[in-house]
Parts: sequence; C-alpha cells; structure tokens
Amino acid sequence: MKSVLETSFLVTLWNVVLSIVQAQESPAHLTVYYEALCPDSRYFVTRPLHNALQTFPELNVKYVPFGKASSNSYGGFDCQHGPEECRGNIVHGCALARLEPGKAQHDFVYCGMLYPKQYERCVVKSGLSWVDVEACSQSPEGSNYHRNFEVITKGETDGPTFVPSIAFNNVFDKSKSTEAFNDLESYLCANHYSGHPKCAQQSFIFGK
Repeated sequence: MKSVLETSFLVTLWNVVLSIVQAQESPAHLTVYYEALCPDSRYFVTRPLHNALQTFPELNVKYVPFGKASSNSYGGFDCQHGPEECRGNIVHGCALARLEPGKAQHDFVYCGMLYPKQYERCVVKSGLSWVDVEACSQSPEGSNYHRNFEVITKGETDGPTFVPSIAFNNVFDKSKSTEAFNDLESYLCANHYSGHPKCAQQSFIFGK
C-alpha cells in the first residue's frame, strides 16, 4: 500500500500535469493587427487564419485595422498604402463595430481581404447597411474608431514593425508573431491544441 506521503506526491504531480495540459489546450485568443490593403495582411487573413478557423472554430479573434498608419497634424491619417487604405481601415472599423465578434467579423474581414476596395460588396454580404457604414466612415465616428485602433496598435505591438502582427492571449511577442504568420496551424498545434486530432497528423507537427 502507498503511504500518505506517496499518495500526496502523486496527487500533486497529477495536478501539475493536469494544469499544464489544460493551459496548452485552452482556446487561443488572437489579436490581428492588420491593414486593409496590405498584401501580407490579405495573405494571412485569407489563407493561414481562414484555414485555422476551419480547423479550430473555437479560436477567438480580435481584429485591429490600423497597422503602420499614423495620425497627422491635419486631424487625419497617413496610411502605409495611401489614402485608400485609410478609407478601407475606417470602413473595416465601422463594420466591425456593428458585427458580433466571431464568425460574423471574420467573414467580413475575409471578404474585405479577398476583394480589396469592394467595401459595399462585403458590408452588404455581412448583413449590414452600406448607407449606414459609409456614413460612419465619413464621420467623426469612423475617425474615432481609427484613432482608438492607433492607440491599441502602438500600445500593444512593437510599432508594428511588420504587418500583420499577431498577439496571443493579449501578449505580443515578435518571434511568436513571426512563427504564427509563417505557419499558424502548426503554431497552434504546438502551443494550444496538442490534443486535437488534426494536430496528430505529421504535417501539423511544428517545425517538421
């Protein structure tokens, strides 16, 4: 028979192992800092992120459309890919504010990345009123969303020095962001969903 000390040790060991497994298997919360017309943002949203959401639909994703933009002295914004990108970022902000977090927001951003500049198409497809969203984008409401995204982006990333940048569970780490951009599903398997059946496949073992 096991002594009380041995039993206590085994219980403690099991609790430690269980906590580690639970921490690994907890749903990941992603924050994606992106730009409406950025080629790398378009690639990440329409391919790695979209595919990951098919595999792990429980992923929680927050979208922050600002990137390397900045406020200017005229009360407006300067965006990496020009004025049209500022317009796109603001349209995205207005639409996201009117959509429920989760699939509705992802479907809109996915459409926006797949069909850049076709704002009305994606807004209407998401079930929103284009008249309402367009009015928002041309008003102080839209500008305020963009300024708020500026504060969030500059406060939570390294600049960002690369767009898109990805934070996990509200913590941004440059190396992890790069790994996730290069192979999101493998990163998630290695860090959050090791017990998922899809992660057992050789092609999803991170680093292989």
